[in-house]
Amino acid sequence: MSEITPEDRRKGVATVEGRRFVYLHPGWVRLWHWINVVLIILLAATGFSLHFGGESSGLLSFRTARLVHNACGWIVLFTFVLYLVGLIVSGEWRQFLVFKKGFVRGMFIQTGFYLSGIFRGQPHPDSPTRERKFNPLQQITYLLVVVVGLPLIILTGMMLLLPESAPKQVMGAGGIWPIAM
Repeated sequence: MSEITPEDRRKGVATVEGRRFVYLHPGWVRLWHWINVVLIILLAATGFSLHFGGESSGLLSFRTARLVHNACGWIVLFTFVLYLVGLIVSGEWRQFLVFKKGFVRGMFIQTGFYLSGIFRGQPHPDSPTRERKFNPLQQITYLLVVVVGLPLIILTGMMLLLPESAPKQVMGAGGIWPIAM
């Protein structure tokens, strides 16, 4: 197997144990994902400690859990903004365009594959490339996560951090309680 050239590296080509492969996502996207893995684990652990921990629980102290949780929340906000800027600057935002010709049909084909075809050894109906990384179900899922899920988590987290920014009533209940739920 030939050596990887600088041009190959720019194209995301690498080798492992003599086999060539292509990184589908740029390094900054992979780094953002791994940072989020660590942050989500820390947020879950500290959030659990904040909600269910007591002095005798053996979990983190409330003060420590709150400090770590708030710091991780700010880092999530900061890295999300950087991620959005990166998507725009690099053009990677195009990966989330879901409504292309054949999208709905592709969703049904992909769903059928995940429900049965994968268990029967059928070939994957959608092969990723650097230009088109996601199958239709991944496109819609990631779009919902990036456009709805993560911003909603950040917004509710900011309301809990700064309760004066929360609405006085949410779904007929007063105060911050509905947001915390």
